[in-house]
Amino acid sequence: MYKLTVGTTGPGSSNICSWGPSTATSAPVCGINLNGENFYARLSSLINGVWFSTDYTYATEQAAFLNSPTPGTQLSGSAVDFSWWPGELIGPSAFRLIIGDNGIGSTLYSKVNGIWLHTNYTYKAQ
Repeated sequence: MYKLTVGTTGPGSSNICSWGPSTATSAPVCGINLNGENFYARLSSLINGVWFSTDYTYATEQAAFLNSPTPGTQLSGSAVDFSWWPGELIGPSAFRLIIGDNGIGSTLYSKVNGIWLHTNYTYKAQ
């Protein structure tokens, strides 16, 4: 069983939504106000009759992230189109994508408020 709460007033808050308990492993979350404030998600799992929780913090002003191909998956061939979600609000003003095959090498850089941020991704070759 799982429960999910999402809110803006701190870890465990539920002023945006509360979902579960359920055996489903996904839930729609709506009502997130992208006005620059952080929001918090708490995912709880029922294990042997005891609820265990993990808290997550999300920023609505964030760097870009790769969304295709799905990170961690096997690439479909030797020529692949990469796409990314560009960020929100103040978000990135420039992007740089680096692809490599020697250790961590696929990196998406985002320039946010004049600072270059990056996220590393790993894929499997075909």
